[in-house]
Amino acid sequence: MKKNQPNIIFILSDQHAFNVIGSYGNKIIRTPNLDKLACNGVSFDNVYTPAPICLPARMSLLTGKFPFRQSCWTNSDSLASDIPTMAHSLGAVGYNPSLIGRLHSIGPDQLHGYAKREVFDHCSDWYGGSDYSLGVLDKAQRPFKESILNSGPGQMSYEILDREVTNHTLNFLKKVSYEKEKGRNKPFALQVGFMLPHQPYVANPKLFEY
Repeated sequence: MKKNQPNIIFILSDQHAFNVIGSYGNKIIRTPNLDKLACNGVSFDNVYTPAPICLPARMSLLTGKFPFRQSCWTNSDSLASDIPTMAHSLGAVGYNPSLIGRLHSIGPDQLHGYAKREVFDHCSDWYGGSDYSLGVLDKAQRPFKESILNSGPGQMSYEILDREVTNHTLNFLKKVSYEKEKGRNKPFALQVGFMLPHQPYVANPKLFEY
C-alpha cells in the first residue's frame, strides 16, 4: 500500500435531500459541520440515484451497478455475496475498510467486503413489526393518523442508533490519531451510515426553532 494514499471517510445519511444543506445553497437551514466537510472534502453535485427506494439504491451505490445488474429491486431483496463492492476494491489496493452503522443489508452477508463492522442496522420498533415506523399516510386509519399528529416530539430508535454510530466513529478516529502519534500512520477507509434525518416527522422544538 502506498503511504501517500488518502484517508477516506464516506458518510451516508438516510432520506437526506441535498437542498436542505447550506453548502448546496440553502439559506435557512444551518448545517455548519456538513458545510465544512463539503468544503474540505469531496462534494458531489451531479449524482442521481438509480432507484427510488432505500435498499436497491444503497446496493447500487455499493456495487456501482444498476438494480437490474445486482438484482436488488425492493427493500426485501438481499445482495449476493459474490458481487464485488467498493469495499472489495478498497481492500484490493491495501486498505482495511471498516463500516460503522447503517448498511441496509438484510441477507446473511453483513460485511460485503468490509473487514470490520461496528454497530449494525436498527431493529424493529416493536416485536414482530416492520422495520419502519408508521408515518402520516393519506387516508390512513384514523387512530394511527391521530396518534402521530397529537403525540408531539419524541425519540425513536433511529436517534438512539445514530448516537451509537457517532460515538463509535469518534472512538475510531481517536484510535487513528493515537496510531499516527506513534508513527504508525497507515491510511484508512471508513464508511459511516446514519439513519437520520429519516423520521421523526415531528421535530424537537429545540432543534427546529432557532
